[in-house]
Amino acid sequence: MAVASKLLKGLSEETILWLRSVARKLEESYNIPKTPEEVAEETVDDRLRNLQEAAPEMFRLYQDLPLQRSLSNRDVDLGLIDPERFKTLAAPLPMQDPLVRKEIDSNIKQIQDLVEAGIPLSDIPFLRYSPEGKIQRIVGHEGRHRNRALEGLGYQGSLVEFSPYGALPLKSLPPETRFGQQLNEYSPTIDTDEKVLSPALKDFIKILTVPAALSQIPEGATYE
Repeated sequence: MAVASKLLKGLSEETILWLRSVARKLEESYNIPKTPEEVAEETVDDRLRNLQEAAPEMFRLYQDLPLQRSLSNRDVDLGLIDPERFKTLAAPLPMQDPLVRKEIDSNIKQIQDLVEAGIPLSDIPFLRYSPEGKIQRIVGHEGRHRNRALEGLGYQGSLVEFSPYGALPLKSLPPETRFGQQLNEYSPTIDTDEKVLSPALKDFIKILTVPAALSQIPEGATYE
């Protein structure tokens, strides 16, 4: 009982309710019996507590089990970035094509309708990155429409998995590391121009993996 109490100590009522919901759904969907304390214990480092402090709305924004998988996945880092920054890191969309833009806008509106109706989204957006010279190049992504939807709804932070591909995890990269946008046929230019690189890692990602990360960005600072 003492161990169980320690695992839940300091967690908000909303977070504990979320843990109970995850435990129930694991048993109902997969016949995996777990207590809320066991679900909490499986999350990586202090991700659960850090998310509770930095962006508790994510417990409502995403479905329970996908969020639980992200919080427990040791192969990725979990961080918060501005949704607009996600747009500048993932491969560009062909927004200049009216037909494609209409379809994209329709998808974004559907996502916004779900969020406004309180219906949780499935799957956490991710960015995969790989070393390229002095920068880390984004080489894969998922979540462009979701982040555009969140940007349109006024969200200041978006929860994103950062998946290293032949690269160091975020917490092991120098804080001045910069990221280059994923390239495709719609990229306006290869980012040899410093202006199209991201800011330094320490200035635009709030990493949830380690307890000290929440002090990475000064109080009142923006993600930009």
